[in-house]
Amino acid sequence: MGGEVVHMRRRKEELEREIVNLANSVAQGECSLGLRAVLVDRERQISEITARLLEARPDSLHAKQHSGFCHGADAKSSDDHELRHSLVRACDARKDGEVY
Repeated sequence: MGGEVVHMRRRKEELEREIVNLANSVAQGECSLGLRAVLVDRERQISEITARLLEARPDSLHAKQHSGFCHGADAKSSDDHELRHSLVRACDARKDGEVY
């Protein structure tokens, strides 16, 4: 199980780097349907990995969250999700010719 957790963490870090690169592309005005699809897919993969990591052990962050010790980590995850969602909206707006 330990090796799988390490692999999931590495994959999550890789996906987060990809999202930064995608965000930079959006900031430079590149907003294709393919770019949006990749961004949405990376978001989905990060969510799945995060859920698996949180449930990997009984004393994990997931267990601590339910006992009230880890609201900061949950808030950061929510902020990251909102940022990625904003990038998708900005990309959509640029495709439609709107100023976002």
